[in-house]
Amino acid sequence: MYDCLIGFITALIRKRFRWIVCQLDVLQNCLNIKALRLALKSLPTTLDETYARALLSIREEHRDAIRVLQWLVFSAVPLRINEIAEILIAKPEPDSKVDIEERLFNADDILKYCGTLVTTQEPSYRELVGNKSGEANTSRELRLAHFSVQEYLVSQRIVDRCPQYSISETDAHLSIAGTCLTYLFNFADSCPLPVDIFENYPLAGYTAQYWAEHARKTGPDMRPRDLDRRVVRFLDHKQLCTNWIHLYDPDANWMKPSGGKLSRIAATSTYYTLLDLHMPTQILLAVGADVNAEGGRYGSALQAASARGNEAIFIQLLKAGANVNAEGGPYGNALQAASASGYEAIVTQLLKAGANVNAGGGIHGSALQAASASGHEAIVIRLLKAGANVNAEGGRYGSALQIAWAFGQEAIVMQLLKAGANVNAGGDHYGSALQAASASGNEAIVIRLLKAGANVNAEGGRYGSALQAASASGNEAITIRLLKAGANVNAEGGRYGSALQAALAEGHENIISQLLKKGLSLRVLYIISSIHLLPIHLYFLNPVSQPIYKSP
Repeated sequence: MYDCLIGFITALIRKRFRWIVCQLDVLQNCLNIKALRLALKSLPTTLDETYARALLSIREEHRDAIRVLQWLVFSAVPLRINEIAEILIAKPEPDSKVDIEERLFNADDILKYCGTLVTTQEPSYRELVGNKSGEANTSRELRLAHFSVQEYLVSQRIVDRCPQYSISETDAHLSIAGTCLTYLFNFADSCPLPVDIFENYPLAGYTAQYWAEHARKTGPDMRPRDLDRRVVRFLDHKQLCTNWIHLYDPDANWMKPSGGKLSRIAATSTYYTLLDLHMPTQILLAVGADVNAEGGRYGSALQAASARGNEAIFIQLLKAGANVNAEGGPYGNALQAASASGYEAIVTQLLKAGANVNAGGGIHGSALQAASASGHEAIVIRLLKAGANVNAEGGRYGSALQIAWAFGQEAIVMQLLKAGANVNAGGDHYGSALQAASASGNEAIVIRLLKAGANVNAEGGRYGSALQAASASGNEAITIRLLKAGANVNAEGGRYGSALQAALAEGHENIISQLLKKGLSLRVLYIISSIHLLPIHLYFLNPVSQPIYKSP
């Protein structure tokens, strides 16, 4: 209660201070006593009246001021002066074209459109496409002069005095989305894109990155059909769509150099359902777009929707005949994509639609492994009930059990063990689940594995053995537990050659001591001494009098 009262009082003080600043702005333009007296008599008594006067004083030739204000209120990121000035050459209406002749001679003249309602400031860093060679655009940012300006523009209070400047969120996003598309359509016939595109068209980066976000925010019920048709034309225009991906890749969220080559198969219009634009998707499918076309980062539209959790789009694609078992992309298939991302509803619908629960491939090897790696226990249970092979091998970690151990997913480990997971299954990366748990430093899981019958001396994998993995990771507690369980301290192989060499290489002195106490074979001692790692044989023969060697 007290905090709310303080906040309310603070807001009132700030508004009152803002009103004073506005009055001073007016008075400083008075050049004599008579003008000053007249100004004092006519000063507005409230902040709302001050803003209304400022809006009504905007000149007729600056009628685009409303669009400038819309952008300043609802742009996704702060815009710089040279970017916001570009909206004057691109109108939001359908079939409008970029008119270079309407570009201001000096971008700073955009300040004249809104007068005291706007201000400038030094640019804040933002990672936005369109910065040449990654360098920040040094143009100043254009912002509303005060938070109360935005509050007034979107309020009902403005309707009584100057309704022509009332800003609704839906109308603003419609206008911004339309302007973005007009700006991008200007590059429809550019092949390749000019190298200096960001210098000659400062708004290219913003429009490429955010046009779809503004289109989404209009809402499917409020968005006019002409915008949907423009989006369809945009996505269905092969050269224009290619140019857009060069400017900004919605798949990867990184900037691609203008004029560069795409690093994968170019996607078709249907693929960009990942933008979550429902009506354009419906139109594209209705006119015969190939729902199973390959391309894009995810390989197919269905896999993209599954990976991103666009459930409404996903359902549209299923109804249009999308192949639930299509292969390709980083996840291999849609089921693995949804399982990795944790979208249980989509996983359920894929299984009902006939998705192969044991389909292999992808970065994880299977949907079960993907869910296990990401910690999605509910999806793991659902996949197991659907007949997922708990011991399927493949992917980077070898099996679902190994990947669950590696990522410390103890609850999922228990589910997999209940389902009959082989505790000693081998794998390429870690060799065994015990080695994976030892490398990750999860002692609780190591204990569970040993109790479940894990072979403490299983060979293979990156480290050769669980003991070497624990020694390299510097986990003394796990090292001691493995030694007590009968781990062979003299086992050779793996990345470091032996557990002792792993501990030496990583500088874990406490583990070196534990390994030495357990005893090493003369062969291992000879190897270590011969390569001059340290005079370890002296410590072994007389551990009390000889300190452990420390590298300089």
